Amino acid sequence: MDIIPALKFTDELSLVPTYSAGYRGTKNVTELVGGGTLTQQAMDHSLTLKFVNQITEDIKLKLKTGYKLELLKETKDESWGNGLFDYEKIAAGIEGEKKINKKLDSLTGGYGFYKLKFKNYASLAEKEYGQELAGKIGKNVLDSNAHEVYLYSNFVFTPDLQAKGDYSFTYKDFFDQKVVTSSGDYSKDKRKDQIHLLDLLVSYLQTYRERIRVVYALGLQTVVYQSNQNHYDAKNFKFVPNYYNYWEQGIKPEIVFYIGRLPYAVDFSYQFTYREYLERLTQDTNGNYLSNGGIHTNISTISLGISYPFGPKEFIGKISLRIQANYLISKSNMKYEKLYRYNYDTANYFLGINWEY
Repeated sequence: MDIIPALKFTDELSLVPTYSAGYRGTKNVTELVGGGTLTQQAMDHSLTLKFVNQITEDIKLKLKTGYKLELLKETKDESWGNGLFDYEKIAAGIEGEKKINKKLDSLTGGYGFYKLKFKNYASLAEKEYGQELAGKIGKNVLDSNAHEVYLYSNFVFTPDLQAKGDYSFTYKDFFDQKVVTSSGDYSKDKRKDQIHLLDLLVSYLQTYRERIRVVYALGLQTVVYQSNQNHYDAKNFKFVPNYYNYWEQGIKPEIVFYIGRLPYAVDFSYQFTYREYLERLTQDTNGNYLSNGGIHTNISTISLGISYPFGPKEFIGKISLRIQANYLISKSNMKYEKLYRYNYDTANYFLGINWEY
């Protein structure tokens, strides 16, 4: 659910507050701390304020700030607000947008800062081994500050052939998580992560008849994740450097049919993602290390959706019924899953109403 009561003070200055809320009642594997964590239910609330200043006809300046609360249940009997991985996110940023020309529609760049706080999570070492050892590790080990810079643009080659490009770089500082050493001890250095993300999307509109239009789209995504954090397996006396480093490549073909005068839409997509951890080693179901190299994971997602417009005459084209089904399957050469989930499948279904105004 999204509520966006935009306010326009002058022709140049406006305020766009946005409240969003969501609930998911199906099992899902969520990536939070460097691997997949199984959750039974999820709920989120967020409030964003965006100030937009139209400096010139071609240039906009935007100031943004926001707050998000994410609640996650790992078990069915867990109460809301007590989840181990519940977190708060406070964000602020500045963004500039410039209209270029007919071919390069616009160019947008910005900087953002956000703070993540896992309010219920603290290192298990304090509970298991006492405060002395916990002081060496750190307590709020998942809390972090992040700086993000990004640049994206829309390309219009012809009215029917368009593309989008998006690049972002994020620097995360885990200010209370100490780096693991090769001896299994903890250094004075703190964990720091860097994330490079590149997104490309090309779409082509083909009209076959007056009331039948088809959009063909192809999306590509590349992620490079780098971290100075290591891992020490005390059970097997094994040191794994750069435990969180990976690269990921995804491809997503999609086709959307628009049928009728209003119209109603049928969309189908398939996404394949390959992820390879550069130095995280494979293990069997008992945790014994194997000699077949690093961990790699293949994730396939199939989605099918239908949107059907309905309602009173004055709302035709603005209200639609949305039905969607998604199925995801993840397969990996990693069989030890006491820390993270690598092999799983999940399905979810959505039924709701879209209202555009």
